[in-house]
Amino acid sequence: TCDAQRKTFRFQAQSEASHAALSAVEFRVREENQTAADAIMRAQEDATAAQGAAERSRLVAVHAEEAADAQRAKAGEMWDELCAARVDASRQQERLQQAAKYHFTELETELGAAKWHLENNERAHGEQARQCRDGL
Repeated sequence: TCDAQRKTFRFQAQSEASHAALSAVEFRVREENQTAADAIMRAQEDATAAQGAAERSRLVAVHAEEAADAQRAKAGEMWDELCAARVDASRQQERLQQAAKYHFTELETELGAAKWHLENNERAHGEQARQCRDGL
């Protein structure tokens, strides 16, 4: 009958429309799922890259700290060497001053002895010694 055919036709049309709507929804869901999966993959790649960068930064920081420690140690050694050199220079200066005083005293003693001999020669040889000295 006509009415039954109309109902069947309407049911088929509604069924096809529902199927098409369902297909469209499934297509959108697949697209959204793919977009979400792509976003998750990019986020994972970004996270991996960030972890790599963080590890490289950490290694750079460790190496910088090690270099700074080495420089501090070197500076400490140089400071110790400088202090030791100052002490050595002070001791050397003291030894040189003592040696200079000793030699000056020796020279004064020799000069005094030379004057004494000259005066004795003048007394012993009188005028002749004076003329000899004046001739020099």
